[in-house]
Amino acid sequence: MGPFNGAKTVKYRSILFNLKDPKNPDLRRKVLLGQIKPEKLVTMTSEDMASNQRQFENAEIRMKSLLKEKKEAQQENKSVDPVES
Repeated sequence: MGPFNGAKTVKYRSILFNLKDPKNPDLRRKVLLGQIKPEKLVTMTSEDMASNQRQFENAEIRMKSLLKEKKEAQQENKSVDPVES
């Protein structure tokens, strides 16, 4: 294996962080039991490696953001629509 380039270094650090994270024992357990193969681990995103709790929190944040954007778009459309006389 040759020297790490920037992207590989970031990926390596992400994997190590997630494996060492005390709030993420499921990932470590799945790797140790062979449920997640090394080949898969190196292709997983940070989101994929996150704990179930963190994935739930991230999904909740995305949902709130989408709802806020939808509400703002609806308000913007109301202010742009011409008022009928």
